[in-house]
Amino acid sequence: MKQNGHVAPMEAVQDAVVHPAPPRPPTVYRYWYASTTLSGDTDAHGLLAHSLYNRNKKREALGAAERAVKLNPKLADAYVIIGGVRQEGGDVEEARRAYQRYLELEPKGSFAADLRAIINRLPAKL
Repeated sequence: MKQNGHVAPMEAVQDAVVHPAPPRPPTVYRYWYASTTLSGDTDAHGLLAHSLYNRNKKREALGAAERAVKLNPKLADAYVIIGGVRQEGGDVEEARRAYQRYLELEPKGSFAADLRAIINRLPAKL
């Protein structure tokens, strides 16, 4: 849907998730900017986080996911991104907390089985 001759930001973000390849960094950043200007649009931040993560923009993905859970602490999918980025960065305890939060919110969610397996493989708490 176009608004004032432009693609609506939410549709732009969804398009970035559905059509992740080939990466088009300037387009991704336009979507990021559009998303961050949508005050309180949790879904936009969550979709943006997944899109950025899939494009190997981990720092930006973490920021979008953290904004999403700040707006809506019950947005389970954002915790998958937070956990993934934290785990890749070596912060195992923060990753574990994020994955467990997802499981609290969505015990039968689409990522639940995978996250349980990941949690079981994480090093034990020190």
